[in-house]
Amino acid sequence: MNLILQENNIHNLPRKNRKVLGKFKDEMNGKILEEFIGLDSKLYSNKVFASNNDEMKKAKGVKKNIIKNQITHNDYKICLENKIPKTVKQKMIRSTKHKIYTIEQNKRGLSSFDDKRCLFDQQTDTLPWGHYKINIERKKFIQHLQYLSEKGS
Repeated sequence: MNLILQENNIHNLPRKNRKVLGKFKDEMNGKILEEFIGLDSKLYSNKVFASNNDEMKKAKGVKKNIIKNQITHNDYKICLENKIPKTVKQKMIRSTKHKIYTIEQNKRGLSSFDDKRCLFDQQTDTLPWGHYKINIERKKFIQHLQYLSEKGS
């Protein structure tokens, strides 16, 4: 039963944000979340409360069967806490100039590296790079970004 579609649902969620661009939606259909891990935009995982295997995982650019079978909610957690990226191998069918072929792609499926934001206070508070409160000179800033990219790969 879909709770969000009912007028009088048990959580009293309003229907006014439904199908409105830029507003938060109830992607879990009224289920209560136990844990949310967001590594980047379009790269997050939700774990449902009081459920053993009910998870919703999203990873842009990674095939759905890879997300379902090879990536777990715990992988998102390890990537966030230890800054260890997860590489996945996926096979795809491509065509170039009317010739069809298969490729095997090694891709960084999960990564907590963000080159646009600077992390503070236990990896939850951020500021954009170049913000006056960061107080890093340009040379040190570029060196720091290179260090982060080497560490992330």
